[in-house]
Amino acid sequence: MGIKVHREGSFVNIIKVEEGKQVVIPCRDIRGAVVFPGLHPGYYCIFAQGNYPTLSGKLPLVLLAEAEDALPHKFFQKMIKAAKEFQCREFYKEYQKDERELMTLFANVCRYQRVSNIDFKRAKISDNFGFGVALAREWAQDGALNISEGTILRTQLSGISSDDLAHNPEEKFFAVDALRLLIGSIEKEPWQVPAPIARRQEMRDPRGWT
Repeated sequence: MGIKVHREGSFVNIIKVEEGKQVVIPCRDIRGAVVFPGLHPGYYCIFAQGNYPTLSGKLPLVLLAEAEDALPHKFFQKMIKAAKEFQCREFYKEYQKDERELMTLFANVCRYQRVSNIDFKRAKISDNFGFGVALAREWAQDGALNISEGTILRTQLSGISSDDLAHNPEEKFFAVDALRLLIGSIEKEPWQVPAPIARRQEMRDPRGWT
């Protein structure tokens, strides 16, 4: 199965190719979340949000891409490549004061690859890891979280327990950490349909915060 993304004006579509047949799925938007490498590998995930709500009223999220890497340069290269491929322009991130050098390094990698349209958004709900996990589980139970088996995120989300939440869970469950930033932000500020490309302002420098 192959997945492609097509943007035209305010329309965003996922194009799936299954057994030679093309299936087009309209989306509200495509966004990601990221945790930078440190005591744990760096990790990013990219999700598309569908236009049609589930019975619970949530617009479903579909995992399009993810990756981890402990080496900063390699991690940023993977992330930028995936952002291009899936036309993901925004990544939620938790603000960390000691990550200034990594932010500068990311900006340098972007300039080297001539990428200027990746923007970081400050996660709206980022203080409580356990609350974020509870939200993610609620989305999963409501049928609004589509994460394929065998992925890093599915494995970590299935393996986390209540006992794990007491001992720096973000170090071991870094993929879940990224997911909670994304879902918490959606709960606080639902995604809006993106403006037409012609009307969009040039994205801010990757070192900036919105």
